[in-house]
Amino acid sequence: DRKPVGATGPSVHYTMIFNTFVFLQLFNEINARRIHDELNVFEGILTNHIYLGISVVQLVLQVLIIEFGSLVFGCVPLDLTQWFICIGLGSLSLPVGLFLRCITLPASFTMCQETSVVEKVPSARTKTLWRRSLKRLQVQMRVVKAFQKSVTQQKSGTTEEYTERDQLLTDIKLRVDDFAENEAVRKDAAKRKLEGVENSGLVMRQLAMAELEMSAKKTEDAEITPIMRRKKSEKSAPTLDIASLMGIICEGIEDKERREAQRLQYDREQANRHAEQLAAQQRVWVDLVAAIAKKLE
Repeated sequence: DRKPVGATGPSVHYTMIFNTFVFLQLFNEINARRIHDELNVFEGILTNHIYLGISVVQLVLQVLIIEFGSLVFGCVPLDLTQWFICIGLGSLSLPVGLFLRCITLPASFTMCQETSVVEKVPSARTKTLWRRSLKRLQVQMRVVKAFQKSVTQQKSGTTEEYTERDQLLTDIKLRVDDFAENEAVRKDAAKRKLEGVENSGLVMRQLAMAELEMSAKKTEDAEITPIMRRKKSEKSAPTLDIASLMGIICEGIEDKERREAQRLQYDREQANRHAEQLAAQQRVWVDLVAAIAKKLE
């Protein structure tokens, strides 16, 4: 342990150890500029003015501590040779960092793996949510500014008429318009979904009609010769084909009705949820307007 400053005073040995440690940290900051095993740690160092400023401030403070801070930090001034020794020992962190970057670790030492960032294309719903969040933030900022302005006017004792109430009502109208816009987007999506269901039913009906036409054509071909007529009388394949096609059509109709029922149920749930949210927001805004009006009175 180092002896306190007294009769013997601080030592040059302790000062050089302290100075070397500081320069090791300064040079290690250069290594830390590249964290993905890049070899050139000096790339772009002159364009990073913030880093250069911090490094220069650290270097100047270290010189002041060593040369003029003996009473506070327990150091002694060093000569030029000792300074070069400390800087040389501190700069050893650069080749050590280069050596560590050149070492390739085996797969067993790999604890994690970098993942590639997948950029998601913003959808229409994402854009709608973003616009709604932005409008909500703007409304909140306007409410805060209006409240601060009213408090300032009350403290100053002015008799100016306050218009914050009208501004809040305008903000509430904007929120209602935003809800109406979202409702229009939702109805458009439901309409597209319904069109998709109807198109699927139309395709199914077309397939069924094509099967019926093929069955009728086969029946007409079979009636050309007596042998085929006898086979037709013995077998009931066309009847079975028509029955199966009718079953397919019935299944398609039932599936369409089931989809429509699910869609209607989903629309009812969404409408109830939106109505509850709108009612809650309106109650909050009414309470807020009442509170601010009470403050303004």
